[in-house]
Amino acid sequence: MVGPAADAPEGPDEEWAALEVELSERCLNRRHELTQTTLDDGTVTRCVLIPQGPDLVDLPLSNIGHARRLLAIGFERYSYLAGYDAIWSLENRLIECSIRDLGDLIAPARWLWRRITGQDQEGDDIQAIELTGQGPLADVTIRLGNPSAAFTAMAPRRLPGRSGMSIAITGVGAATHDQALETMVRVADSVFFQLDATTGVALGPVRRRERARMPRRVPHPAASLVFPRCEYNHEPLSLYWYGMSARRLPLLQYHAFYQAIEFFFPVHTAAEATNRIRNILRNPAFRVESDTEIARLISAAGPAINSRQSERSSLKAVLLACLDEQAVRAFLEEDEARCDFIGRKTGISDKLVQLRNLQVDLREQLALRIYDIRCKIVHTKMEDDDEDTYLLPFSASVDELLYDIEILQYVARHVIAASGTALQITPAGREQ
Repeated sequence: MVGPAADAPEGPDEEWAALEVELSERCLNRRHELTQTTLDDGTVTRCVLIPQGPDLVDLPLSNIGHARRLLAIGFERYSYLAGYDAIWSLENRLIECSIRDLGDLIAPARWLWRRITGQDQEGDDIQAIELTGQGPLADVTIRLGNPSAAFTAMAPRRLPGRSGMSIAITGVGAATHDQALETMVRVADSVFFQLDATTGVALGPVRRRERARMPRRVPHPAASLVFPRCEYNHEPLSLYWYGMSARRLPLLQYHAFYQAIEFFFPVHTAAEATNRIRNILRNPAFRVESDTEIARLISAAGPAINSRQSERSSLKAVLLACLDEQAVRAFLEEDEARCDFIGRKTGISDKLVQLRNLQVDLREQLALRIYDIRCKIVHTKMEDDDEDTYLLPFSASVDELLYDIEILQYVARHVIAASGTALQITPAGREQ
């Protein structure tokens, strides 16, 4: 630690210099690192790089007090758990993660504590709930309460949903990041499921999305509204709005947009069959007396009357009918990172959309990918799958779904727009 007050540096610059020396010394023989950057205006920013599995995550030092708090808790003994607002320490045998009310994203700690215990609590410091194991787990303690000083210093940024409470597990023997992560998830699931079953209070660990996975937002032009000319089917549009409202629930959001498109499957499947039937009947060689000709007619009508028509084929028919390939290409090319993501195999899908592949229509490539992801979300085994691969809530893969949600939103919007009909309004004075 920094020396006694008599030996303290005279000014902020000298104090920062002394703190940097000690921070750097603490990082020796560790994976932690201290970095310093001088901006164009002369401002100096300092970060400590904290291990998170195989990666290093930056922890900005907001001020001198923050640096002192990190030194006080022995920051070099802590690491982050990937995907969660959580820390763990092998040396301290500790895992701690912030928690939230799954039904209220901004519930304060006192309100949560009152829901859990049925008692009122004054002030910001709440009385912790401690659970101690028995037998071989006698040294393991689970604590629900205010975050520890170590957690507060290591996780100063307030993430959406953080309530001001944490779950801390001490006495655990997790030796690696993955073991600590698995232990935290299993213990939290067990405690919170018990709490839900006995009190009806649904809590969960706060998750942290990696910023690198957030899609780039393309700026939109200013609104230029005109009197509407078209009206649209209310049913698919309500599903579209539902998807727009579910931004914090990516699986639900994706499925809502898909259902908005699915509404039009019968329309476009029937349209395709109608065109085939019409072409057969227009042929002057068609004879109603011929069993062969009638069989051809039934075969052509099959997709419209067969309830077991391939859903994948129906999706493709809708996209081909409602989307312009060049417009789709222009949309995808707006974001280079999005193009790269959908063009390589990931945990989301191995159905690639490759803009350079001019042999296959982009809309057909999109249909295959959209359907593949849909099946993984609703846990449907596809015909050509060797094994089931599901997308589960809170899994790491779900955090990568954002690009595909943007694409599906674009598709749903254009499919709904293609169904528009002339707006029907009865002017005043013309009531029937």
